[in-house]
Amino acid sequence: MRIAFFLPLTLMIACTPPGQDRPDPRSLSAHVSPRAGCGVPTLAGGEAGIGYAGIPAAQSALLGRWVDGVWDDTGACHALTVEQIATDGSVTATFATGASAVAPPTARRVTGHVDAEGVLELELPDGSRAIYALDGAILRGAHFRNEVMRPVALSRG
Repeated sequence: MRIAFFLPLTLMIACTPPGQDRPDPRSLSAHVSPRAGCGVPTLAGGEAGIGYAGIPAAQSALLGRWVDGVWDDTGACHALTVEQIATDGSVTATFATGASAVAPPTARRVTGHVDAEGVLELELPDGSRAIYALDGAILRGAHFRNEVMRPVALSRG
């Protein structure tokens, strides 16, 4: 009897289309705005974006430095530099956060993937992840760690 109860639930989960469960960073951070003048450290060489011929416009639009982001919970500034996008969608980026009451400033080179629609997902060294997507001229994002979501919005820097 228990098997019959769990079987429909298992089939529902298995039939979920790929990517449908991924949250949309544009809606998660729709209520936040970039804060001008929010300074963050970066890594040497993290300023130039390199795109390869044949990458979709939605991907190449992410290349470069994004600044003036602020994490709601700590008030720390955030910047992201999308340094390189390859034809397979793999990304090299610098994920930087300014000083807060709970942590010193950090800048880490990370890797991730951007899909053809321009949704960028980064895996961070601490096991958390961040997602971003363009919303007009604003790069909207969200950071997920320990089941907590933190929204952010960045402007071109």
